[in-house]
Amino acid sequence: MEPAEHRAGAGGRRGGTADPVPDPEEDRLGGHLAGAEMPEPVPVIDLFRVSGSHGAAEAEQEAAKLRSALHSWGFFLVTNHGMETSLMDAMATASRAFFQLPLEGNQDHSNLKDRKHWRLEGYGNDDVNAQDQILDCDLLHEYTVSCGRIKDGILRAMARLLELDDDDCLIDELGDRGSTYARFNYYPPCPRPDLVLGIRPHCDVGVLTLLLMDRDVAGLQVLRDGTWYGVPPVGHGYGLTLASLWRSPVHRAVTNSEQERISLAMFYAADLEKEIEPLAQLLDEKQPARYKRVKCRDLLAAHRDTNGAGQENTMADDESWRLPSTVQELAATVQDPPSRYRIPEQDPLSDQLAGAEMPEPVPTINLRRLLASDDVADEEAAKLRSALQRWGFFLVTDHGIEASLMDALIASAREFFRKPLEEKQAYSNLIGGKQWQLEGYGNDPVKTQDQILDWSDRLHLRVEPEDERNLDRWPGHPESFRGLLHEYTVSCKRVKDGILRAMARLLELEDDGILGQFGDKGTTYARFNYYPACPRPELVLGLRPHSDVCVLTLLLMDKHVAGLQVLRDGTWYGVPPVSDRALLVNVGVSLEIMSNGMFRGPVHRAVTNSEKERMSLAMFYSTDLEKEIEPIAELLDEKQPARYKKIKFRDFVATHYDYFSKRERVIESLKI
Repeated sequence: MEPAEHRAGAGGRRGGTADPVPDPEEDRLGGHLAGAEMPEPVPVIDLFRVSGSHGAAEAEQEAAKLRSALHSWGFFLVTNHGMETSLMDAMATASRAFFQLPLEGNQDHSNLKDRKHWRLEGYGNDDVNAQDQILDCDLLHEYTVSCGRIKDGILRAMARLLELDDDDCLIDELGDRGSTYARFNYYPPCPRPDLVLGIRPHCDVGVLTLLLMDRDVAGLQVLRDGTWYGVPPVGHGYGLTLASLWRSPVHRAVTNSEQERISLAMFYAADLEKEIEPLAQLLDEKQPARYKRVKCRDLLAAHRDTNGAGQENTMADDESWRLPSTVQELAATVQDPPSRYRIPEQDPLSDQLAGAEMPEPVPTINLRRLLASDDVADEEAAKLRSALQRWGFFLVTDHGIEASLMDALIASAREFFRKPLEEKQAYSNLIGGKQWQLEGYGNDPVKTQDQILDWSDRLHLRVEPEDERNLDRWPGHPESFRGLLHEYTVSCKRVKDGILRAMARLLELEDDGILGQFGDKGTTYARFNYYPACPRPELVLGLRPHSDVCVLTLLLMDKHVAGLQVLRDGTWYGVPPVSDRALLVNVGVSLEIMSNGMFRGPVHRAVTNSEKERMSLAMFYSTDLEKEIEPIAELLDEKQPARYKKIKFRDFVATHYDYFSKRERVIESLKI
């Protein structure tokens, strides 16, 4: 019943030489028809092993591969499926023989009733029912029965991955009269294959598709993270499965100028009267339904309408580009970063990813001395003034936070990031699977399709005010995580307060002159940054260049792996890791505005490496969202007028994310 694509029809399969009509130039999915090489081999699942027939250990290993394939691609090859190669070859041969019949013979089986009324079954531009008799009835019947066994085995394995009560739960969801359609696709050679598509981009609307590909000629392509990848042909010992249960992959078919291509798709769909909806066993308060209920018949009709108009899926506007995979998941499967993560070649700073060595050691301030009441405080304050004027950041030591607490918190966070994706997704920053929010596990918001993405994942949590913590986003496992983060938050607050009082004295303000700017409900966010190893670190950034939008940042760096870089006078300098658990203190652009430019928020970024993961923890201290950020009045006079416009912090944050997605500094828009 699956009509998701329009088969390359017989109308142009032989005889015509005129150039085809090209796809509209504005088609956002029509470019790059050649397709990129798959970044890794197509996932291969051994059906015999995943069923448990080889023992529990091998079944678990194969199930892990299946889970990875479904999350990374949404499709996979299945082997050891029990169908004889001779049967698959016979089906392909019979299909090819039919399409090579004279056109008049094929038209006897046309799907145009009275030559004008389209119907689903028959020869032409859509599906062929598995029970029809265009081909040898016994041959097609045998193939259908064999595919049914394969489909059942795959759905049972998927049910186990979802931890459903019954292995047959997904099979039962097809209803009493679930449908199976066979569609024989014939792609004639095209004189200008660069101008056309064999099948337009789409997602299959059914439950599962088994595809018997042409064993010699390629043409199938799949879309991931904005890049079309060509799926290489395989021998008939394999079958390609396109799964709609997880995230159904967007795919298309391209043509070539020399060889015809044939494939056979078996589409498995629910009873037409069955209502399609998320399985009740998969829903709870943390995982609410992401899709509306719809009758299969209505879904099919709506899908035909959108697909006929050259659009993609139907259940919601297709904005899958806004929902990239987690980078940790991506890093485990690709040999090359997808194009969405690659730095543009024209980026003037892209050739400096290695970073220069710091021309001097990172400035280091002893907090205990800085807050003392004797001459050593003046010496330390002079060092602080120099650090702020030259770099905008510094290391702080003797801060009073136990190294054991810092080590334990990072170890706990690392344990969280190493948990299976399903466990981490319980704390996702996507409401309903699609609406981005600041708090939770995931990535930064994706504003545009051409936005370059960062090679990192985040866990972003509000920790102050304490009574506004959203503990649903705080991981419950490991169990130590919440207690450690609370203790660290309290300790960091003392450090932040001491530093800001010292900065206020540098500006000749009252000790609380900066702290008083936070308002009644100043906020603190903890962001755990996880940078997986990248196979091509010279092509990506872990975190794009930016200045922090807050007042102050305390950064607990990875004590073994470098990655932070800071920009000064057009040169990127690498900040070396520190092993003594000193904190890196960074001026935010809110403080740059408050100080009227006397303190400047440094532009910084993070790079990756090919061998080691890296983790850091940033504590961001910001004003009340309703507070207006502006230069502190005591710093202004006729000789020192305001250099920045006034802006409400809520608007400042929103504008920051827009500029951040474009790799620009929001503060430039506020200068007077």
